[in-house]
Amino acid sequence: MNREAKQMLESDWSDKYQAYNLDDHCGRHNNMSPDTKHHPSSGALQEQVCNRSAWTKFTQDNLNKALQEEQATSSLRLLVEQLLQDTTKDLTFQCSSVDQALSQRCVELVEAKAQLEMKLTDGQAGC
Repeated sequence: MNREAKQMLESDWSDKYQAYNLDDHCGRHNNMSPDTKHHPSSGALQEQVCNRSAWTKFTQDNLNKALQEEQATSSLRLLVEQLLQDTTKDLTFQCSSVDQALSQRCVELVEAKAQLEMKLTDGQAGC
């Protein structure tokens, strides 16, 4: 959605930049310009060609959508950061639990070995 909002803003900006360049170029023409052709009603503003209020609304809608996506991304980043912190705590706790259980198991193994060695020496002494 961020990419879509970015693409819409870039497209809108590109359209406005192109329109500005056309307006700038056309604004330099006059009746004596050599590359100007006279057409009937060529100087009349055609409403369907350029509707300032629709253009302004389109731009404002794009900006609002981009702002909403930026806020949603920020919220998502905070959520992901919290999730990563919680996961880190859980993994640290599990690591500690596993280390403790392994240490306990090693102690039990050493005790069992010692008992077996004692039984073995007792059994050999009785023979």
